[in-house]
Amino acid sequence: MNTAKIAVISCSHSPFTPEDTKEWLLSTLANIKGLTHFGHLGDVFDATSASVHPNEAQHTLEDEYRHASEFLRDIRAVLPKDCNLWVNNGNHDDNLMAKDPRRIPQDLRGLVHWSRHPEFCHEFRKWEWLPYTKSKEGIKRWASACSSMALTQGLAATNWRGCRRSTWWTPRSGR
Repeated sequence: MNTAKIAVISCSHSPFTPEDTKEWLLSTLANIKGLTHFGHLGDVFDATSASVHPNEAQHTLEDEYRHASEFLRDIRAVLPKDCNLWVNNGNHDDNLMAKDPRRIPQDLRGLVHWSRHPEFCHEFRKWEWLPYTKSKEGIKRWASACSSMALTQGLAATNWRGCRRSTWWTPRSGR
């Protein structure tokens, strides 16, 4: 039986990823031996330009793409060359494609997709991008095909289908 070794993150919200968080992540990933899969569970982009909330952001959508492509490139650089890479679109990522005139006008949606950006698309295309989905309860879920494992993002992440809550090690908790 083959065993997968998987690492996942979520909610990097480019360009708001703190530099010390990025450094910690890259250091941690570089020290994991035998990693076979790496996933991002969503909200790679903050998508401020597609928000329905008023904002005075000091950055552009292109700044978000630049930051995110560099972040994903740096992650990929510390992973094994044969590591499977995927991104599950989060609600912020989906806002850039949503059929909602309050966000991106219909005639511009095809132009703002990150995979079409002439400078940054090359990194984004090295990752498998999975669609954003919502359940009837409004909670985003994505279940992997790896055995009985389920990966979720949102309110049900701590107790989904009776799963026991995991204890996560974080730089702040030291656990």
